[in-house]
Amino acid sequence: MINDARPLWISPAYVYETDSVASLPRYLKVIGRNLQPVPGKLTQVRLVNVDPSKPAYTLSASDDGNPDTAIEHYVARVDLPAVLPAGVYTVEVSRDGVSWVRLDEQKLSVRPDPEQTVEFPVSRYGCFPNDGKDDTRCVYDAIRDAAEGPLGGTVLFGKGVWNLSDSSATQFRAGIVVPEGVNLIGETAAATTVIRGARWDDKHQGPSPTFTLMGRNTVQGITFKDARKYKSTARRASILQLGKIWYTANDEKEPKTVKDVVITKNVFDKPFRAVVNGGLPVERLFLTYNEFGAYDTALFIDGDPNNLKEKFHMDDSVVAFNTFRPGSYMDVSIRQGTIASQIGASRRLDFSGNTADGTSTKFLYNPATDPKGWRAAFFWHLRNNQEKVLVSENTATCTADKTGDGEAIAFDNNHNTFAFSKAQKVLAATYDTVRVPGPLVKRQNGKPTSSSYYDEHWVQIAQGRGLGQVRRIVSYQTDAAGVTLTVSPAWDVFPKAGSRLTVGREFWQVYTVDNLVDHRSPLCLKSNRKSRPTDPEGGGVIGMWAQAADSVIEGNHQYDTSGITLHSFYSAVDSVCPECKASTFFQYFLEVRGNTIDHEYNWNSDCSWSGIMASYGASPTPASTPPIAAYGISIARNTVIQADGFAGGAISMVPSWWDGPTPNKWKVINNTLVHHNVIKDVVGAAPIKTCVGGQLGRVGLLTNAATVWNTSLYSNTCTNVASQLRVKDKGSNTQKITASSVSSGVCE
Repeated sequence: MINDARPLWISPAYVYETDSVASLPRYLKVIGRNLQPVPGKLTQVRLVNVDPSKPAYTLSASDDGNPDTAIEHYVARVDLPAVLPAGVYTVEVSRDGVSWVRLDEQKLSVRPDPEQTVEFPVSRYGCFPNDGKDDTRCVYDAIRDAAEGPLGGTVLFGKGVWNLSDSSATQFRAGIVVPEGVNLIGETAAATTVIRGARWDDKHQGPSPTFTLMGRNTVQGITFKDARKYKSTARRASILQLGKIWYTANDEKEPKTVKDVVITKNVFDKPFRAVVNGGLPVERLFLTYNEFGAYDTALFIDGDPNNLKEKFHMDDSVVAFNTFRPGSYMDVSIRQGTIASQIGASRRLDFSGNTADGTSTKFLYNPATDPKGWRAAFFWHLRNNQEKVLVSENTATCTADKTGDGEAIAFDNNHNTFAFSKAQKVLAATYDTVRVPGPLVKRQNGKPTSSSYYDEHWVQIAQGRGLGQVRRIVSYQTDAAGVTLTVSPAWDVFPKAGSRLTVGREFWQVYTVDNLVDHRSPLCLKSNRKSRPTDPEGGGVIGMWAQAADSVIEGNHQYDTSGITLHSFYSAVDSVCPECKASTFFQYFLEVRGNTIDHEYNWNSDCSWSGIMASYGASPTPASTPPIAAYGISIARNTVIQADGFAGGAISMVPSWWDGPTPNKWKVINNTLVHHNVIKDVVGAAPIKTCVGGQLGRVGLLTNAATVWNTSLYSNTCTNVASQLRVKDKGSNTQKITASSVSSGVCE
């Protein structure tokens, strides 16, 4: 049934019988859709041991009782019993206590509590804190001995300052390798400090981390301090690296996936980067309760496009309750600076409760003179897919006080790869295949693709029968006549001959819920620096500049920001357009709901854009006219106060590039529903034209081109918006509907 609970994944993926995981409370989150209780009830979660002789547990989900939050729609969080016997459990959810829905694709693993490992204090090996001498050899010896135990071991850094200065014996691009099962534990981050010397990796070609974690490691209770003072072009070194650099991981005994790493309650004091990866896949990474103060980027978990052996994933991971503070990096000429986190791929990720505190000067080299704030806060891109991602209850402040676009939460198409040079016409289809002429693009990132390169990419039906369906590729075959793609799950509606499709990576089931973004002054400086007067200015945007489907932006509060942007796009390779490359940002069935955008970053500048803006572009390529780039988007029950978009419009749909070839009436954006939004204080003269676009005026609802089709405007409210500018419609077949119960203030 349409209103049944729809659980999609759980977090964390495992728990212990009685112990906590990664310092987290003993809870389980069931994440999906329609998880809020029916009126008068509580959502319940039932854990059923796969061993029928063992008991089941029925637990009530928490509810914050706040009607202004949306988290209960997407998360059923339950507190686990003090003792939960080890085993494997199926997970079921009920909104009313009567009808139960089982999570089919994942089970909860309850592990026995971890056994106590043998401890190896660094001081046992002849080194002592606070003496200013190099302690590297003692750390090596302690790690070596810890690795020899059957359960691994724990290397203890006692109270005081420990120095790592001599990296001559470290491994190339790996630093000190921490084998599987070995932990690095300090007394507390306030008591124990490990200093990476200013010339730590000078003897190596290329930057080297301090430690490389190989898996089943816990790092806790340490302040990691970097003594090198970095510059914009400095060596990109890090403190912790997840796995070896992929092309150096040649020992068959070494893991090719980095699993079960916990990094908790540490402080990272001015490294270039704090935590990175070596290009290998990652599973069950926990980053919790850390304080990050990196010069460039705290978390840079990106993958490597040159690794054609292993597809990059970060699966079943938790990044929660961390505090990120900005470092000193800024280069206005390239509009770059410090970023809190960059994640290149994820599946079943819980990214919640984090703070990017742009007001802090704690980790600036010179707090009096160094540029404050961020280049951006939380950033995702497409080294591989981003599937089943919860981004909730995070806080980001002053995200543009340095330079650049200043995103608070960004989902970006960078590093996406596309299987075809243009949209393909369907030749035939079965229940789980589709056949197209091709050919496949045979080189990506300057290298030839393997025979399985496009496995895990997504098919998007962009025109004709089957429109709107997205499916993951599980395999494909090529022959002289074309390409056959096998997908999962099977089609709901078979595409037919003449339908069109594209293939790329995807943001899928991404929930951006109940986040707070604040750019108000005097909290923030609003000092977004430009290299040219016509550069955009702004900050705090929640942006989906990427291929996406079945995702939600709901319940977020933004103050003095660049609002919410959805950007859809189609470009095909064609000799008539030398600058056009194969690229798509198709966006299907996105929901923007219940958000509050309270004032624009700079209301008086046309270089500042805000509100809720669905911008788009399509290449002027007559041999490959644009299919539908945005379909089935819903913009509902949002509040926009004194904020408008690129061309005007508190809620706008506007081309920001070409909108296809002549006659420019293609269905680029189709079937958008805009309803029950509240627009306030969008009135007065447009700002003086400075930037390329220029605003058309202070408008409530704007559809700004004939390539915007079949938009439904229903029961939106405009307060303090000029009556003749409440709706400015240049779209095709726009429907303006007024509810009979609305008597005044209606926008339509």
